[in-house]
Amino acid sequence: MNAALKQCFRYACAAIETFAHGGVAIHSHNPSGGPVPVSSAMLWKWISLVALGSLFAGGLATPTLRAHDNSVDDHMFKINSFSQALTTRAALVRFVWGTDWSEICGRFPNVITEFYAPTADDALPSHLSNLDQIEKLVCTLSEPLQDGSTLVHSSTAFVFHPVNRNGRVVVVHHGHGCRFDGRDDNYNLGETVRELLSSGFSIVAMRMPLFQSPLQCGTTHEHDLLMQRQPKTGSPLIFFLEPVARVLNYLERARSEYHEFNMIGLSGGGWTTTIYAALDPRIVQSFPVAGSIPLYLRGHGYQDDAEQYYAPFYAIAGYKDMYLLGSLEAGRRQTQILNRHDDCCFGEQQHTVGPPPYTEAMNAYAQDVESTMFQIGAGGTFRLVIDQTAHTHQISRWAVETEILPDLMNYKYLNVFTIVPLLGGALIPTPSYRCAY
Repeated sequence: MNAALKQCFRYACAAIETFAHGGVAIHSHNPSGGPVPVSSAMLWKWISLVALGSLFAGGLATPTLRAHDNSVDDHMFKINSFSQALTTRAALVRFVWGTDWSEICGRFPNVITEFYAPTADDALPSHLSNLDQIEKLVCTLSEPLQDGSTLVHSSTAFVFHPVNRNGRVVVVHHGHGCRFDGRDDNYNLGETVRELLSSGFSIVAMRMPLFQSPLQCGTTHEHDLLMQRQPKTGSPLIFFLEPVARVLNYLERARSEYHEFNMIGLSGGGWTTTIYAALDPRIVQSFPVAGSIPLYLRGHGYQDDAEQYYAPFYAIAGYKDMYLLGSLEAGRRQTQILNRHDDCCFGEQQHTVGPPPYTEAMNAYAQDVESTMFQIGAGGTFRLVIDQTAHTHQISRWAVETEILPDLMNYKYLNVFTIVPLLGGALIPTPSYRCAY
């Protein structure tokens, strides 16, 4: 009984922290008036409902909806305990790479160029304040395939090291696009890099496989073809995820001044952020923007990007499980941002599955994630934010200035000891997630 009380105290306080940090964890922004304030009475009512649903109903129920035409149903959670979450993560890692995470920690970029001078083909943002130098990291994967051939692909990352640095790294991951300089698009990735760099964050600009530069910019269907190339060991997802791991391994080992890793991604980069954060607990805060929703909420218009639907992978863990894994451990937080008026992906215009209406359906799955995290004793935080200011496929200025930057600036991650409000106020050590070299 005492242990149960301790858990209740711990997660009630975690819920209070969520509200204190920025209001209700699942909320929409109204450009005319901002988020609606939440009273203390509503706060405790919400906590009580979550607790009751978790204890007596097995989590908040979501409505039965017409599933996407896919062999995997991710309506129900596959993860039902904290220990199962860790086992599931290990299974996902082994599925992607065919080996354990300890071996992935030993992989690094193949070519490292300090004080790199960008070219026009790099399509990077210019006139950056607080920039010390740019470091270019090239990660080349050479994977023998089951058909006897070898698939070689190089991914390039650009690390923007600030003059005045705060020791924290943010990976900014592009989707199915190739420019970070803002030309020919409204994605706002260049402005995101600019804002974070000027605030003291070290930025890693990365792109998806086959979208490495404007001169080598693929199409979304090329990823469908890539996902058909089966390595002898692991899966084609290695080409999407390993470059991020190699870059973080390098920064962790060679740049001791960096003590925290975070990640932001748009569209396909938002998907990459979701999946990578689920696999690598070194990612403290993650902000996937317009990157995914659960499969059962997708209409038949979502047929591209085979990595989003790779059935053998999502049979291990569905999207709600991924959101949980990306914010599982104490001190970790995932803030998922969806653009309600998105003209591409995961917005109200694309919501052809229903009822219920878009906002209600999105909030229902987010509440499901929060409820399940409470049930299994997860120590992190998951939030869904519906951005109503963006009228295109982008990371909006509102999202950067109101959600992403304040969260990164104000969120304190204690990676040695976490004060957990147990009875008696004990200091609970937080395990280290860093690779051992």
